Amino acid sequence: MSQKVYFVYFSNDRPYFYDSVTQQTSFDVPTDGVIYHPDMKPYVPTPAVVVEQPVAKVVEPEKPVEKIPEVNVEVVEKPKKPKKHKEEKKPPVSFEIDSIQQGSVDVSHMRNRSMTAIMRDLPKEVMQFRPTNIPQSVVVSRDKSFLPGEGGRAPSLPHDLSDDIKKFKMEEYAKKFFREHRVRKMFSRKCISPEDLIKFSPEPIEAPLLKSLDSNSNKLAIQCFNTILYYTGVLETRNRIVHGEKMISLLQENPKMRDEVYFQLIKQTRDNPNPEWLKHTWELFLIIATFFPSSRDSEIWIKSHLFEMSRSPVDFIHTYSQFSYIRFCSRCSIGKPFETSELNIIKNIPKHPFEHKQYFGSSIYEMLWAQSSEHPAIRFPYVLHQMCEAIIAKDGTNTVGIFRTVGNMRIVKEIAEEFRKGKISISETNVSDLASLLKKWVADLPDPMIPFELNCELENACEDNKFLEFVENTLPAAHHDTLMYLIGFCQRICANKNVNKMGPDNIAVCFAPNVVQLQGNPDEQTIKKFVNISRTLITFLIENWNTSAIYPLNE
Repeated sequence: MSQKVYFVYFSNDRPYFYDSVTQQTSFDVPTDGVIYHPDMKPYVPTPAVVVEQPVAKVVEPEKPVEKIPEVNVEVVEKPKKPKKHKEEKKPPVSFEIDSIQQGSVDVSHMRNRSMTAIMRDLPKEVMQFRPTNIPQSVVVSRDKSFLPGEGGRAPSLPHDLSDDIKKFKMEEYAKKFFREHRVRKMFSRKCISPEDLIKFSPEPIEAPLLKSLDSNSNKLAIQCFNTILYYTGVLETRNRIVHGEKMISLLQENPKMRDEVYFQLIKQTRDNPNPEWLKHTWELFLIIATFFPSSRDSEIWIKSHLFEMSRSPVDFIHTYSQFSYIRFCSRCSIGKPFETSELNIIKNIPKHPFEHKQYFGSSIYEMLWAQSSEHPAIRFPYVLHQMCEAIIAKDGTNTVGIFRTVGNMRIVKEIAEEFRKGKISISETNVSDLASLLKKWVADLPDPMIPFELNCELENACEDNKFLEFVENTLPAAHHDTLMYLIGFCQRICANKNVNKMGPDNIAVCFAPNVVQLQGNPDEQTIKKFVNISRTLITFLIENWNTSAIYPLNE
């Protein structure tokens, strides 16, 4: 089990500790978890608050004080300011966070949210990335990494990157996939290096960045880049939102331009000297990531860039790149653009990392992000717990055929729509509708509990009869914990199978098609094969998986 999370408060300068699970307080220093200040900075107990053990030896004054066992915290040193030389010129634009006009959006609290909401599923080699090309003038004080402490399960982003990510260099991508560009001089045309092509430019481009686009795409590529310049404020305009809507329309009508726009945005996020321009560029990046997937060839590079930028010491870059990563992963998992006729939602998307809560039809990661301020210690979507508890409260364990009986789907869809708006009100819903709502919630995850990319490994696990090894060692942590809670709930239903007539096999028939899904248009033989695999998986887990680490949830 992962370590508990405690928060430290002070009474007359004496620290006391709040258990986020039991909600109890104590003056004793906890030794079974990690400790934070309310602002999520790690707390390091001082010798003055160490509670001596009965068998502990008296510490001599000249000897170093022993560390408290098992409390894994990291002392974060603030970055030292670089010494200024007299001959050094000041940058034309100051890049202090306090000088950025936030409007109605305040990003100052997002470090708390991101540290508890960013998920735990990136490989170690990805966690070793460091930001590049960030001028000292933009550096602000922040924690060294996503890890709130060395103990417990590390938070991270969705785990669907290949091993190639550790080799990621934007310069290498530019050399391989960008076309040669030249800048016009009075008597010559000078070749622009790939390194310069991936850096911010306040000037319009004269040709597409990507080699894959033909000459007929020149005007469209230039138009897209000009739209970026207008939206981000590099070129003056009275209404930025109009240009955001124009970009969405362009990419809806011209799918081949989506990769080009992603790399144009990457270009404009690198070495951008103006904080306002850069902030608006990240807003537009989030808008595009919400609407459009990239091609499979470009996906790895875009994700790599977003993760690299998520290590930025600048708050709004740190936040927007993380949330863009989560949205981009969801959109690529779905594999098709977000469909809407209401382009006016574009103006609200930049606010989503700070105030948006969507509990239906969004990814596990986005739901964890949304709940991080209220339920920072819960490792799966809390709405799943709420639905399961409501079913139990409605006597679902004693309801014959629970999950087999179909509820009123009109009501279910109405509740789901409220969940999408962040409103959860199910106290008056009957048990059949709740059961159908839960099945629909599982089915509507953009990337299922068994991620699409792991279906082949699931097939191998089935052949080798290694389902437990598969779920424990292969599933991303956020998906693992969510599936474990669901299976724990199913085990509770099955414990009363003599009354409700729902044993493991019956439960598996109801949930298996939603837990394991197939992409594209598979043939009939593949569909039949995975129906059998998914039912076998769910039945096996209900009968054999120890879910006590997650279920029941002790609030």
